[in-house]
Amino acid sequence: MNRKYLSFLVSELLFLKDDTVMHLIPKTECQYNKIFAKLEDMCDDLNLNIRIIRRKLDLLRECDSLYVNEKVEKEFKIEIEENKIKKNKRIFTYPFEKKPQSIKKKCQDLYRSLISKYSPKLYEFPLENFENIRQAFYAYDLVSLKNMDSYKSHLELKLSTKELENLRFKLEIEISDLYRSFPLNKISLLEDSDAIIYNLKRLENIYNDYIELYGSLEEALNISIAKSLS
Repeated sequence: MNRKYLSFLVSELLFLKDDTVMHLIPKTECQYNKIFAKLEDMCDDLNLNIRIIRRKLDLLRECDSLYVNEKVEKEFKIEIEENKIKKNKRIFTYPFEKKPQSIKKKCQDLYRSLISKYSPKLYEFPLENFENIRQAFYAYDLVSLKNMDSYKSHLELKLSTKELENLRFKLEIEISDLYRSFPLNKISLLEDSDAIIYNLKRLENIYNDYIELYGSLEEALNISIAKSLS
């Protein structure tokens, strides 16, 4: 493949990766969480509590009820904390949601151009300076991006065709991995209203089943505790 064209492909992939990480991922995660997070978290909480009660029932057959709660708290301490952290890390707002699409498009075009001229992957350009460019693109700061387009030209790195091909291959894998992972693996779901309704109903059914199971287990636990104390 022509070296110049390879360099162009690499710069396009660099742009796509940054735009995906900075904007598409948080925007998609925010959209997903607004629809599904509340029900998912309620189901996860119930699932954890059901497992805790089941463990208490098992322990009541082995040891005194006075030690059951303490033992279970130790066993599930890490899992309970991880569950809290997961819920606290949920993203519900995308800071650039109301940014005009025309500004976003201009920033995208300009950032794509800046990558093709200054990316440290392709040119002898200071990393810290390019990080400033990246941050301006992240914020959709068109004025700063325009000002940064005045950097002097830098020497192109002496990358062989093979090195460019390897870089291209690596970027394609990284981008592909992003799309296979949450939240981008949910994009097709979020674009299908019928699929959204179906999955909300599925979560509601799971929640109702968990509520019923939790109630029966809690009753069984209370009976077991009463028997152990009698």
